[in-house]
Amino acid sequence: MSRGGRIGMAARSTDTVDVADVVTALNEQLHGCGARAIRLANDSEPSLVLLYPEIGLLAIDIDDSDTGFETQIPFLRLNERVHSLRQTLELDATTPIGRVVLHTRKLLTEPAIGIGGRISISPAQLSDSTWLSQARARPLDEQLVARIRGLLEPTFTFTTVFRAGSHDQGAAERDQLRVTLDAQQAAIAQRRDLDLALVQGPPGSGKTLVLAARARWLASLHPDWRIQFLCFNNALVPYLRSLVADHPNVVVTTMWPYAKEVGVRFSFDDEAANHRALEVAKSKGVRPIADAILLDEAQDFRPSWIAIVMAGLTPGRGGLVMAGDPAQALYGADDALAGLESLGVQHLHLTRPYRSTRNILGAIGAINAQFAVEQLESAPPGEPVELIWAETPAEQARAIAWEIHRMVSSGDRDPGDIAVVIVRYRGTLMHIAPALEAMGIPFTAVVSKDDKKNFDRGANTVKIITPHSAKGHEFPVVFLFALDTVKPFDPSDPESVQRGRAGFVGATRAKDQLVITYTKHNAYLEILSKDEKYVRRWLWPDQYEGAVSDG
Repeated sequence: MSRGGRIGMAARSTDTVDVADVVTALNEQLHGCGARAIRLANDSEPSLVLLYPEIGLLAIDIDDSDTGFETQIPFLRLNERVHSLRQTLELDATTPIGRVVLHTRKLLTEPAIGIGGRISISPAQLSDSTWLSQARARPLDEQLVARIRGLLEPTFTFTTVFRAGSHDQGAAERDQLRVTLDAQQAAIAQRRDLDLALVQGPPGSGKTLVLAARARWLASLHPDWRIQFLCFNNALVPYLRSLVADHPNVVVTTMWPYAKEVGVRFSFDDEAANHRALEVAKSKGVRPIADAILLDEAQDFRPSWIAIVMAGLTPGRGGLVMAGDPAQALYGADDALAGLESLGVQHLHLTRPYRSTRNILGAIGAINAQFAVEQLESAPPGEPVELIWAETPAEQARAIAWEIHRMVSSGDRDPGDIAVVIVRYRGTLMHIAPALEAMGIPFTAVVSKDDKKNFDRGANTVKIITPHSAKGHEFPVVFLFALDTVKPFDPSDPESVQRGRAGFVGATRAKDQLVITYTKHNAYLEILSKDEKYVRRWLWPDQYEGAVSDG
């Protein structure tokens, strides 16, 4: 890597190495391997650590003294620092920690291996990562890696009030993976060379958390900057604010207030009017209001919106970093992402899905190639998708209410862990609300504009929600109500494309359990009903012990 080469030349001319440059070089070289270099601020600990799941935990100390690498003095000092590191990480002696000393005043043609596998390197070795082949393999399990990273990099660890009540097998482990950014995510979050970038990845790959982590990282580095966090939907604003609550210089809004502050009279659906309004604002002098901008759900932002966003950005600082997934575009703005190419957007990719289980992604991906996830096997395991047939929409609602009542009364779930996604709310809301009321289940409907503005994700109620309102949110349990109302996916029919994507978005809000109800068969249900790998099928009320239908 060229970055590593520059570090080596600087060290030979000035006899010093900047720890931040070493960390950056290592992360650039190793992010594809799942490894992570982390700088340590405590002088009693090593200069940095390298978390490499396949190799283990390496403590790296930078030695600027004239002591020769043949002596043990630098390693004696490192041993003391490793002891302090163990206390910080709450690790006992059974967890091995490799030891590496980087000698800034020496030039080695290759790594020197000492007692116990200790490694001595010089800046010359930082030009690439081949020196790591000399390290003894002491693999770390994923949970330990996540815990260590959470302790050492709190900026990239998220704890929210929305993760309560999950008791199914494996839920705790899945949650731990979700709230701590992995090496790939953290590397993107703290890139220093981003001016205009688009982060893409499958549902649940952590795109929103990467943006939030970048906002927190930039806010900490530049407390005098204004960091703008933009999203499409009002219902998502409170959640995003909770992710950056400790950083007052991060401002979270939708487009309306942002455009107003830039000085543009904003229209939600009139592209030509937005472009004209922007030109008028520019003629009067647009004043940049943000030093860095993070933009979520970019696939729903129209080209004129992106132009307005960029007009309010101060150039040469934190840049505009967006996150989006074309498969989740719900508002007919497919040209927004395509239009970014002419602006020289840099593409960054997340590959591993964390939110939804393997069964959920496998079942939904099987119904249309557009929804397939490439790294499906890396998704967390979980329960099969439950496919429930009922004779009428009203009976589907009763089945859902019965299932939720059992989950809540058993203590397995809280109401706030559950969402009922209604793809066509005008025909289905009238069924599900009375069914929940009849079972005494508290619920909140999030379907109107007012509902979205006042949406309290933390309320301990079942959420009756549309796919549009659900975007950016996640729930341990999702009931996808009346999938049979979704038209078969036809690329030539915009309505079927939008409804198909709506079903995909709704289903992938589920973290641990997805339950789909239907009455009539359609192309999607034909596939799901034959899926023996990811799906279990049930008949309501025939296969439900103690359930009674009014039909």
